[in-house]
Amino acid sequence: MTALEWILLGCFGGAIGAWLRCVIRDECVARGIASWKAILAINLIGSAIAGWALTIVDTDWQRALFLAGALGGFTTFSGMCVDVLVQWHARRRSTAAFICIGTIVGGPLAATAAALLTPVTHPSTAALVPLATSLRGRRITHHGGALSLIALGGALGTALRIAADLGARANDLAPWISTASVNVCGAAFAAFVFRWLGAIDSLGRPRHAPVRKLRLERFLLMGCAGGLTTMSALSLEVTVACKTDLGEALLIASTNVVCGLFAATIGWSLAQRFCATDRVVS
Repeated sequence: MTALEWILLGCFGGAIGAWLRCVIRDECVARGIASWKAILAINLIGSAIAGWALTIVDTDWQRALFLAGALGGFTTFSGMCVDVLVQWHARRRSTAAFICIGTIVGGPLAATAAALLTPVTHPSTAALVPLATSLRGRRITHHGGALSLIALGGALGTALRIAADLGARANDLAPWISTASVNVCGAAFAAFVFRWLGAIDSLGRPRHAPVRKLRLERFLLMGCAGGLTTMSALSLEVTVACKTDLGEALLIASTNVVCGLFAATIGWSLAQRFCATDRVVS
């Protein structure tokens, strides 16, 4: 496959993955489940599916469409970083730590468990029926209306992520370096956008109208940042490294977490400074 074919297939899969992530998160929030819990579950489930898929995917187009595209867009490292910062600034430090540790440790464990269970457990399309059924209802219209923004953002973010990966491979760099790079950059971008969208003026009024804020959130946060960053690839890289070099696995995980959260903090602080806000409108 050519680089262009990789990117095009990845964009298509990333658009679908980003939209599905948004649908599931919104459905969870509508049912009273905290957003961070939904994102944590999505990252763990996506990592598990990636671990399972890695054992059965054997062609380049499948890797581009499903692993790099759909699962890369479905999971989100930037969303995890933003959730950690939100909980930290809300003085819920234990929750912030739980999100971070649960994602970074749980993702590789889920991928490993799924890979080990593959010989005896083969999920089929029938398993998707309950999910599809649960997504029916009056809110599906809203999701369909926002599809173009989420899909476009997810496709753009995925294209950048795959391009970074192809560039790293062309220069004989380890794949995890490109994953860490996009995760760190995406975390900073997502934190900046989240803080900026919650800006208020000197009179305490939101600077963004609700409709405009929702559209920007869908396109920039759930689309672009979500497609650019990936938890499933990170989980697979840590899982594979654990089999040969535990030190490398720790290096991969710590680089993503430490640098990602540091970058997200910088992005958050920059938005707070230039937007001149004292608090965030959630």
